[in-house]
Amino acid sequence: MRSKGKFVVCALGAGVALGSMVQAAGAACGPTMAGVWHFHALEVGKDVGDGSVIRCVASVISNGNFTAPCVIYEAGSGTPKSKTVSGKLMLTATCDLTGSVTIPGDKSVTIRFGHVNGNIGSGVATQNTGLNTQVLHFNLVRK
Repeated sequence: MRSKGKFVVCALGAGVALGSMVQAAGAACGPTMAGVWHFHALEVGKDVGDGSVIRCVASVISNGNFTAPCVIYEAGSGTPKSKTVSGKLMLTATCDLTGSVTIPGDKSVTIRFGHVNGNIGSGVATQNTGLNTQVLHFNLVRK
């Protein structure tokens, strides 16, 4: 699987982290990210051709660890790909999100910055380095 899987993992991680933030009472963010989050991401980079979109459903536990089955749709392909990712999401007291996503057989994804507001969130993640860096924009919605 090309780097699309990596973006899926980043997206999933961000979704889980944002979900946990939203789970906290009111507008304040709590230390836990536990819950189920829907993650949708758009991935672009040299090795993903015209790009891909990723959809994951992340199950996050109280320490921020998560697993998520994902489906990846690539431009120019009518056949979606499936991959299960895992990782860790970290949420600050101001609802900012960081973390990492592990994709089997692919490079890890780093959630560079994200933010959660209530039951929704969004952010940016990267995968790989230098000329091979791929970027991902993601949205999260708490289930």
